[in-house]
Amino acid sequence: MPEPKTKSSFGTVKINNFSPALPDTVPLGINVQITYEEALKLHIGLQRLLLKMDSYNRNDKRAKELGVCLCIFRDVHSLTVTEQKLGQRKPASAAKPVDDLDQLLKDYVVDVEAANLEPNTKATYLLHARNFVRWARGQFKPGSRKPEA
Repeated sequence: MPEPKTKSSFGTVKINNFSPALPDTVPLGINVQITYEEALKLHIGLQRLLLKMDSYNRNDKRAKELGVCLCIFRDVHSLTVTEQKLGQRKPASAAKPVDDLDQLLKDYVVDVEAANLEPNTKATYLLHARNFVRWARGQFKPGSRKPEA
């Protein structure tokens, strides 16, 4: 007797938003491969967060605005699971890429360094500009501290 047909995936979910927006050059499908052990950690992280969120009164507007944020850090090959207020869902066509921010930041650094400012003032200007670029890429949350390198 032949085996029954099976599905090729174990589920699909809708994504509310990409932050930062992805440029058109990014492939439409991106695979993230993780080991079984890391998948278990992801499962446990999601389960813990969902159990916490399940305790909220879903009739409350604030609770309905909350969702799950999966943040991938490509530089350190990690993914975090956090609770976050969801932004309004936007169509993919409305996304604005942040590709040119690196060059704009470099230009800004040159201008700040050339300006007649005290060293501490320059450092403050550059810190805030770099934090903005990190925020635009989803790597910084205002009020948080920069992770140790």
